[in-house]
Amino acid sequence: MATSLVSAVMSAALLIGGLAPLLADRANRKLGVRLLVPPTLAVLVAALGLGGTERAWLTITVFLLAVGAPAITAVVVDDVFNQGVPSRYRSGLLSLITFVESLLIAGGYLLLGRLIDTFGSGAGFAWYAVVPAVALVLGIPSILKGRWVKAA
Repeated sequence: MATSLVSAVMSAALLIGGLAPLLADRANRKLGVRLLVPPTLAVLVAALGLGGTERAWLTITVFLLAVGAPAITAVVVDDVFNQGVPSRYRSGLLSLITFVESLLIAGGYLLLGRLIDTFGSGAGFAWYAVVPAVALVLGIPSILKGRWVKAA
């Protein structure tokens, strides 16, 4: 039973992750990047924080929400960059952003693995939830003042 449940959750996650970016344009029009980034980070904090609890269905629900939210936000943020950067610089800047993003993701996985080895699965995920929490705390003042991106 557990293996089939994991398969079903992973299939749902892949489906949500593939379909969620289709909602990005609507989310950008209705909410804008200022209102999308903080909740996305909060959902990631919740998903990672719940990863070590014994509440399986709540963890699965938040995980499935956490799959779609960053995908939508990533498309909206990419669109902001595309609109704000002149075309002659855009490809180089986006390539650099993608490279740095890949390095940060790889470093994040190494950090998560080290935390899990040190503290165990539940506490490791809870400690890793600090990463998006710090990003949220550091990013909110810039987003609210409009210095991060132009006001939509």
